[in-house]
Amino acid sequence: MDKETSGRITIRAVVIGLILIPVTAYWVGLTEIRLACMFATSFSLFQNVVFVIFILILFNFLLKRILPMFALRQGELLIIYIMLCIPTALMGEDMVRILITTLGHATFFATPENEWADLFHKYIPDWFAVKDNDVLKGFHEGSSTFWTIEHIKGWFFPLIFWFGLLFALFFVMLCINLLFRKQWVEYEKLSFPIIQLPMEMTSGGGNTQIFKNRLMWLGFGIAAMVVFSSAINQFYPNVPPLRIRLYDVGHYFTAKPWDAIGWTPVALPPFAVGLIFFVPLNLSFSCWIFYILKKVQMIATGVGGYRAIQGAPYFIEQRTGAWIGMYVAAMWVGKAHLKNFIKIVLGRGEKRNRLDEAISSRSMLFGIVGGIALIMFLCHRAGLSLWVAGSVFFIYIAVLTAITKVRAQLGPPMHGAFYVHPEGTLVKMVGTRALGNKNLTIVSYFYWFARAYRCHPMQHQLEALKIGTTTRMNSKVLFWVIILATGFSILICFWTILDISYRWGSSLMGNSQIYMARETFVRLQGWLFNPRGTETVAVVFMGIGFSFLLFLMAMMRHFLWWPLHPIGYLMAEHYTMDWLWFSFLMVWIVKRLALRQGGVNLYRKISPFFLGLILGNSVASCIVGTISLIIGRPIDTSFIS
Repeated sequence: MDKETSGRITIRAVVIGLILIPVTAYWVGLTEIRLACMFATSFSLFQNVVFVIFILILFNFLLKRILPMFALRQGELLIIYIMLCIPTALMGEDMVRILITTLGHATFFATPENEWADLFHKYIPDWFAVKDNDVLKGFHEGSSTFWTIEHIKGWFFPLIFWFGLLFALFFVMLCINLLFRKQWVEYEKLSFPIIQLPMEMTSGGGNTQIFKNRLMWLGFGIAAMVVFSSAINQFYPNVPPLRIRLYDVGHYFTAKPWDAIGWTPVALPPFAVGLIFFVPLNLSFSCWIFYILKKVQMIATGVGGYRAIQGAPYFIEQRTGAWIGMYVAAMWVGKAHLKNFIKIVLGRGEKRNRLDEAISSRSMLFGIVGGIALIMFLCHRAGLSLWVAGSVFFIYIAVLTAITKVRAQLGPPMHGAFYVHPEGTLVKMVGTRALGNKNLTIVSYFYWFARAYRCHPMQHQLEALKIGTTTRMNSKVLFWVIILATGFSILICFWTILDISYRWGSSLMGNSQIYMARETFVRLQGWLFNPRGTETVAVVFMGIGFSFLLFLMAMMRHFLWWPLHPIGYLMAEHYTMDWLWFSFLMVWIVKRLALRQGGVNLYRKISPFFLGLILGNSVASCIVGTISLIIGRPIDTSFIS
């Protein structure tokens, strides 16, 4: 079967994807919100989506024997994969579930002691958030249903507003991805490690050598045994788990200044090990070495006695500046591509230099500018000053674009930019007095989408475009499939979160969204109680992070011998490296030895083993997650515990 045929997008594949979107969203909602187990959306590669594709491939084997004409082709399986990644991302820990909880939190949890009602309720439009405690009571206490006239009316207008804003935001992100697709996929040739497994699994409609490889099944079996033994251990403690739990070595450093090293866990989770193996060698080296340097920095601040100063050594501010620096660096590297884009929009570009994307260059520009204009209009209607809205969304889009490129280049098991808030950054730069109470109140409602950046549809949009390019899918059809899946997924995720919350009570379930919503308004309360000006030291450290990132980028581009990649600095500053640094170190050693001893041939021979680790961990975790739903008890198999 040729690539053009295998990559064809069919109506039945889109229909199957649409049918599975509600199933996927509700499954994630029940496991992560209702039972607070698995946490599949914390990882770069969504385990639940891999599991669904695995089941479809097993079903495909049967179809090929009985009714081969009805068997799904690679393009159809990948379209389903692309469509299911979108609702999974939206149901993630940093997306819609926090938004829904935030919309009524300021009303339901207002008390005379916290003075929220007097402080900022007057700045919140009635249609912007839910302000009826009768509507919110069932949401937080459970034993109710969303499907009453009172509840639907209470949520209707806020959800209409947020649907429009979300859809416009994701449309802008898709247009940005289209703008940079050629630069990142064809010119810079980013490696896209995250899609290695889905591409290998679906090759030939699942009839691929990977499923005939013994090393793959060895890795699959090891990862599955690790997960299942951990699950069994929770019912029978006498059965020892095979998995390597997080073990903190930081407690061995008790003398000053070494105690400043803090929490330093080691672990080798199969899923992470498998993904890290496909990370380029120089990137994996930079990740663990910069983590060590981060610990050195913590010890150095301890020696200087600066630990008493809140925030020292200002990792959040360094991280903020570094991510903005990565965005600037990405724009600089792609400046020729951007110049060509401008020429094409102005009608001066040569035919051979056309971008040849799903939509024309002018449509891309109109989509970006028009989408941002709609976002600005909606924010202004809610009461946000245009300059504040523009500043917040510029920072947000810059950081998110940088994360999207880093993910495509590095493919880390987990990623993000924890606490790199656009609104928090703006407050540090200009102070709360310059923004005013109304702006501070409305902008706080955007806290949820920039709390950690762990899961976002933009990264999956870019990977979808890469998949489409590799399998020669019709780019126009793929574009509209992504648009359709996005709009439908937003509605389904709204319904899923509301239905689960009214059934079991958002405040009664063991999830973190109530805590995250509370963070929003506790921070706002602090801003309003204690007005402040520019935080000079914080801004200086943002500049340090920005400058150091650009320095690393310049060194890497001008000196071939320079070993440190700037992405390592970005990753080391994120809290997930606490869990992953040891895996990066061990896998780097193994991969380096493999390449040195056997070259590319040995690397290719052992690659299926690491794909097996990813697949086995994903399948076993989802089986355990499904068992959790059946018995109504959380079985935690995540290494983040």
